[in-house]
Amino acid sequence: MGRLGMAVIQKPTGNSLPLSAVSRRQALVRISSLAAGVALPLFPSPQSLNAAPKESRTPEERLQKQFGLVRLTGGVWGLPLEVELKEKLAQLQVLRESVVTAEKELEDRAAANRRAWAEAAPAMETLKQAIGKLSPTDPQRAAITQQLTSLERNVSEPSRLCCRGEVRARLIAFSRDRSLLQLALLWIRTHAPRLVEEYARLAKINEVAAALKQLEGEKLGPLKSYIPEVKRLADYDKLVFTDWLPVYQQAGQTRFSVLVNDQAPVTFTWSEESHGQLLLPASTLESCGLSLPKSAPQQKVNFGDRHLLAHEVTVPSLRLGRHVVKSLSAFVLPPEGEDLGARLPRNALTGLKVSIELERLRLTMGQ
Repeated sequence: MGRLGMAVIQKPTGNSLPLSAVSRRQALVRISSLAAGVALPLFPSPQSLNAAPKESRTPEERLQKQFGLVRLTGGVWGLPLEVELKEKLAQLQVLRESVVTAEKELEDRAAANRRAWAEAAPAMETLKQAIGKLSPTDPQRAAITQQLTSLERNVSEPSRLCCRGEVRARLIAFSRDRSLLQLALLWIRTHAPRLVEEYARLAKINEVAAALKQLEGEKLGPLKSYIPEVKRLADYDKLVFTDWLPVYQQAGQTRFSVLVNDQAPVTFTWSEESHGQLLLPASTLESCGLSLPKSAPQQKVNFGDRHLLAHEVTVPSLRLGRHVVKSLSAFVLPPEGEDLGARLPRNALTGLKVSIELERLRLTMGQ
């Protein structure tokens, strides 16, 4: 997810944002690991199919090794795809709670900071002017500086609120959970229809029916119809397929998370360059379902006094909230350029009007 390390959220003190419950954090760790993992296979490999002669297999072995089925419950056999679908559906409510809670906390924090800034700004300016009139050795200087430091500790200029460590950590976690919810919704919509098709196909195979008959009373899945749950996905869509993304600043750079190829979130650094280039570190390609062809054209990419040779690839899509930009040209950074991270210039988002609203902790988009 870009070049950023894991954010450490410390126990809130003073004006720090409250942390989520431990149980919810543990659930999100589980969800994150599922999202990063490989989907369960529909069917076994050819090697496993030939592991033992068919005539020596028990009914259970035939269902497992020949048709790739697993026990969903004591008497129901089904596809690993259904197991994964159930897990994805179970993720939704946990992610929804996390996203809704974080969005409200951040909105409340931004609003409270704006009010506090409006009240404190005149006093802070007065203190700064007073310090400017004093000599470095004036005994009053330390006391006035302490007053100014105390004010700055509790309030930020609205456009710099996202630079505060505890706010940035919350925004990073918020971005992660939004991305995980998006990925779960996209996966469910893609794979739920396949489940119906695969069960219909298996129901027509005589060997499957014969093995189940031998097991007396056991049957083929699915456990239930998932159509009602799929229809309710629209309730989650409005939380993450939006006209805005959460943004934060780090090292003076504006950053946010984008889904690449609808496969994985990548943290990008925003660029206002009119002729900028979309850059991806090579380490992000695999998780995004991309590869670097040997025949990929090369081009020099310059960053100050650094000159790197990057390979050009086509990125099928970037998803920013509800907006999708397709078929983008990107340059893959070589290993020695990994530290530059992923970079997204304004000119790459053809057809989108993008506004960075740091005081609202958001990047907003429109056609």
